[in-house]
This record gives sequence, C-alpha cells and structure tokens, in this order.
Amino acid sequence: MRSDSEHEGTEHEETAKNNLILQSAQSTATVASLKSKKIAHSVVVRTISFGLNGVFLASYMAGSGKLLAMLGANDAGGAAALINPFQSAILGIAVGPILAMGLEMSRAAGKNEYIRAGNIIKTGWVAIAGLGTVGSVVMVLTRPIFPHIFASGTSQAAASFFSGCSIGNIPLLMLISDGLVAFEEGDWYVPAAIGALIFSSSLSCSYVLAFPAKLGAFGIGLGSSVGPLLVCGLMRVWFTREYYKKYELYNLSSIPDFRQTMMTILSLGWQLTIQRLTEWVNLFGITTVIGLESDDALRATGPAMQFVGVMAGAMQGIAAITGMLIARNNGARQIELQRCDAVDTSVSAHDPLDISSDQPIVHMESRQTVLELWNKKNISTIIYCGVVAFGLTGVFCIPAYFARQPLTSFLLAPTINSTTPANSTLVTNPIAETNFNVSTLAETLLWVNIIGLFPDAARIVLMGALRGWKDILLPTMISFIAMIIIGIPVGWLVGDKFEQNSYDGSKSAWMFYTRAITMSLAIFLIGYRCAKQLSNDIKPSPTPSTSSDSIVSGGYCCFFRSKPRIDMQSAPTGREERTRLLSHPQINVMQ
Repeated sequence: MRSDSEHEGTEHEETAKNNLILQSAQSTATVASLKSKKIAHSVVVRTISFGLNGVFLASYMAGSGKLLAMLGANDAGGAAALINPFQSAILGIAVGPILAMGLEMSRAAGKNEYIRAGNIIKTGWVAIAGLGTVGSVVMVLTRPIFPHIFASGTSQAAASFFSGCSIGNIPLLMLISDGLVAFEEGDWYVPAAIGALIFSSSLSCSYVLAFPAKLGAFGIGLGSSVGPLLVCGLMRVWFTREYYKKYELYNLSSIPDFRQTMMTILSLGWQLTIQRLTEWVNLFGITTVIGLESDDALRATGPAMQFVGVMAGAMQGIAAITGMLIARNNGARQIELQRCDAVDTSVSAHDPLDISSDQPIVHMESRQTVLELWNKKNISTIIYCGVVAFGLTGVFCIPAYFARQPLTSFLLAPTINSTTPANSTLVTNPIAETNFNVSTLAETLLWVNIIGLFPDAARIVLMGALRGWKDILLPTMISFIAMIIIGIPVGWLVGDKFEQNSYDGSKSAWMFYTRAITMSLAIFLIGYRCAKQLSNDIKPSPTPSTSSDSIVSGGYCCFFRSKPRIDMQSAPTGREERTRLLSHPQINVMQ
C-alpha cells in the first residue's frame, strides 16, 4: 500500500496532467477561434480570387469563339459555336484528377505534411502530362474526323483552331493546378492573376495572329496556346520562392508511394470528372431538344448558354476551393485528435492500475472539444464560400438582367467581315434574317437562366463541400437524376402543353424554368447530405489507442467500443464514473 503522502503526490501529478489535456483542447479552441476571426476575411478574399479565376478562364474560351465569328467566312460562325463545348469536354475530363490532387494536397497540408503534399502535387503534374497529351492528340484528330460530321467550312475552321490550340493544352491544365497550389499556400491574388494573364495574353496573341498575320482560325488557336505557355513559365519561376521550398516541388528524386498516390488521384478524379460533366450534359441535352424543335429557338439560346458558361466557371472554382478548405480542416482535426490521444497515453502509462482519477472523462471531454471546434470551422467555411458564391452571382447577374437587351444583341449577332464571299454559307445577323421574336426569346432565356443561377450556386457550393469528405458519387447522382432524368422530360412536356406557337419561347423558357426548379429540389437532398456529414463529425468515437486490447490502460474506450455513440450531455463524471468502473468484474480481478 502506498503512503498518504505518496498517494497525495500522485494525485497532484494526475491533476496536472489532466489539466494539460484540458489546456491543450482549450488552447486549440482559443487559437483556432482567433485564427478564424483573423483569417475569415482572407478565406473570403481567396475564394473570390479563385472565382474570378474561373470567370477569366471561361471568358478566355468564349473570347476565342467570338474571334472565330469575326472571321466572317468559311462557316466560322458554326465553328465558334462548336469549339466551346468540345474544348470544355476535353478539359473537363482532365480537370477531375486536378481537383482530386487539390483535395489530397489540402488534406496533407492540414496535417503539416508538406513534403507529402509536394509529392501529391508532383504526381498530379505527371497525371496532367499524360491526360493533356491525350487531349492534344484528340484535338489534332479533329481534322480527319470533323469533315464526316459537320459541314466542310465548319469542320475546316474548327479543326484549324484545334490544331493550334493543342500546343497549349498541357500548360493550360498545369495553370489550373498551379492556382490550387497557390491558394493552399495563401497567395490569394495568384489564381485571379493567372486567369487575367491567360485571358489578356491569349486573346491579344490570337487577334494579332488571326488578322494582321492572316493565319485565320489556326492563328486564333495558336494564340490561345501562346498565352498559357508564357504564364506557365512564369509560375515555374514563382514556385521557387522561399515559402514554397517546404513542398520540394523541384526535387527530382523518386516520389515515395507514387503508384498509390496516382491511384488515389485517378480514383477520385473520375468521380469528379463525372460530376463536372453532369453540368454540361444537362445544358447540352436541353439545347439539343430545343434544336430538334426549332433552329431559331436554338440560336436564341446562344447568349444564355455563353453567360451560364462564364458563371459556371466561377462557381466550379469556388466549389473546388470549398472542398479543399474542408479537406484541410479535416486533416488538421485529425492531428489535434492524435495530440489528445498522445497526452492520454502519457497519463495512462504513468500508473496503469490507478483509476482513481478523472483522466478518462477529461480525455473524452477534450476530444469532444476538438470535434466541436473543427465542426464549427467547417460550418463557417461553407457559409463563407456560399456568401462569396451568391455575391459573385449577384454582381454579374443583376447588371446582366438590366442590360439584357444590349447583351443579347452583342452575343447573338456576330460581327461580319466585309470580305465575306458571296457564296459563303456563314449565317450573318440572325436577328435580321429571322422573326423579331428570336431576339425577344433570347432576352427571355437570358433572364430565366439568371434566376436559375442563384440556386445553382448553392447546389454547386454544397457539392464542393462534400468533396472534402470524399462524398462525390451520391451528390452527383442526385443532380443527374433531378436535372437530367426528371428535369428535361418534364420541361419538354410542360412546355409542349403551354406553348402557343413555335416562336414565342414558351417551350424553351419552360425547359429552363424546370431546370431551375429541379436544381432547387436537388439542393434540399444535397444540403441534407452535407448536414449529415457535419453531424457525424461531432459524434464521439472510440479513441484509437495503442493499447486498446488492455481493459485497464484503455479501459474507458474499450468499455464503450461497442457503443460508439455517446451522449456527452448525460455521460457520468467524477465519483459516479469511478464507482461504475470499480464495479466492472474485469477491473476487480486485475486489482
């Protein structure tokens, strides 16, 4: 038996260590709370920056189409309508693994494993090189394939554009990943700067090569490659800065666990690719159905589709950042929980047979504090990103609504070159050649889609947040079923019932009305899924202890291992808990 003085000294030691556990959790909560207040504005600013990055990249592709339309010959107008969805589809397939790289990189950085994060980045670059090469080959193959599908002039102009554009495919994908890396490190202005430089340099080079240099569609494509090549070279120099050295991005030695990391990126990447393509399949399906009904109605969807494409780029950028922030928070939370476990192990190792203290209860309380802290941070992250998404949507959509007439006139009527051959099959001013209702329908479809962009912003941000928990397929299926399987047929049936004639826009408008409604319905299901993930984050779970098989050293956790869900409000504490543990038969035998 120990003397009273020895027992009193032991109690003081145990009390000190228990206080250490509580102080660790409380200091974590205090520091993170201060940080959240201090960097809340930086999270918002960085998210806005990446949203602008998406706007510039989408505008860069739309601008190439506008320059093609300005050629005014050889069915350049048809080629202009063709290149945007085709290029978006090619890039969309490769963007999935890039987003997966960003998620895994943020998760590793949240654990302060920067070398591991750097290895993930380098593995992502290898994947980009492979996927970008495949995309470039597909672009070059459009020259022999397109003539069998499209009109001669359209296929020739589009194939010439893609021949020049294929050179910059890999640099463009690299720059998308560079924006994610810069965002992770806190360079808030870099993503927006990358998009702005690509937009300005590419369109400037494209204009010079297409018109003064008289290279036509090939010059536009070549110019769209020159910009990414120049900016990509600048970013390689930028990553040599001091605070990027911890990632060892230019360490050319072999990458540990390269195969496993690549499989992780590709396994998440194909899911994200399907999620991104779901958006375009929905829009492509609607425009296809409208086109089967009326060429004029299809032409009237052009301004709305271009505007939606730009806004979708911004929202997808914000969704990518939301997922990365959640992944980083979850990685940091795991480190804090491991720290709690480490303190608990040191306490238990001091005197494994002494269960007179409140140590297990304190340990569970400290873990719960960490769980609740990071749960609040995840909630605030989603709220911040949602506010940014709605803010950007409002900044672009409200002026577009009031300026819809001049905007549709600019987007609907291509600029015609005075040297257009007389036998050219290029469609000139569609407003002048068709019923005036085409312009009216274009305005109607524009403001209908403007309304639909607000629920779309909420849906995309929530889906982006779920990526941080690697919850990708189910939200994608919810959107696919609601917007494509249900939305398109219902929109067609309702529009067919209420339309008065083929030009008043009833059917086309109703299809986009239905799209907005189904997106709103999908929000409830995806929002419930997100709330479920947040709820699961704060549920107490058994502590992963190295001595989990010992009922004494890890008695509390082993005792509750079959009951992982514990109501901390009603959990016993102090003397009641010690009495319950002392009455446990296995513990009495050990004593």
